Amino acid sequence: MRRATAFVEGLEGRATAVVAMTHHAAILALRSVLERRPVTELVEEVRVCKTPNAGVLVCERRG
Repeated sequence: MRRATAFVEGLEGRATAVVAMTHHAAILALRSVLERRPVTELVEEVRVCKTPNAGVLVCERRG
C-alpha cells in the first residue's frame, strides 16, 4: 500500500497519461489508493469477479 500510494502521489502534476504493467496484488493496491476504498473490500470483490489475465484497467482523474 505504501508503494502504491507513493506511486500515485509521485504522478501529481507530472503526467497527463501513464501506462503501468503490474501484477494482481499491485492492481488491488493501486485501485485502493485511486478509488479511496479499503483493500479488504476490493479483495472480497475480486473473489466474486476475478481480475482477468492480460486485462486492462483504465482510470481517469477528474476535478
